[in-house]
Amino acid sequence: MDQSYRGGSPEIARLLAWIDAVMSHDDQDSVEAAIETAYLREQAAAEGWFTEAARLLAEQASPELRAAFARPDCLEVILGSWEVETGWREGMAGLKYPESKATRLSLNGLEAWEIAAHEDMLSKRRRRMGETLAVKTIDNYLDTAAAKLRQLFGTTSELLN
Repeated sequence: MDQSYRGGSPEIARLLAWIDAVMSHDDQDSVEAAIETAYLREQAAAEGWFTEAARLLAEQASPELRAAFARPDCLEVILGSWEVETGWREGMAGLKYPESKATRLSLNGLEAWEIAAHEDMLSKRRRRMGETLAVKTIDNYLDTAAAKLRQLFGTTSELLN
């Protein structure tokens, strides 16, 4: 199979990113965000950064946030955690429990519809009745979490969404 496009010029990389964006998104705003994300990833890689978020962490984040990322329990410190004795302990991002849980499940590769049916997201009554959350509810949790995480990085960039 011919893969001569690998390692090609930046123009080819942007064209391929555009094709990927158009193929995977239905609306213009999503396509533009995907293209901008691909461009920033390319720029970050050219500057030696693993991701654009890694560059933002190094250049814009507070010393406290950089220190949190270095900890083995960084997800708990940033996203929050459930303590048996005291209940929900908010992390640096200020997420509420369902926002944090949905974000963690999303980080583990679950789609919104899978998160909506995940037992960790459901009350005892919903589990007993075989009900799930609305996918829109999960989308709202993830959107709110993304906004709070962007604030934590000191940016309003949609790219950390």
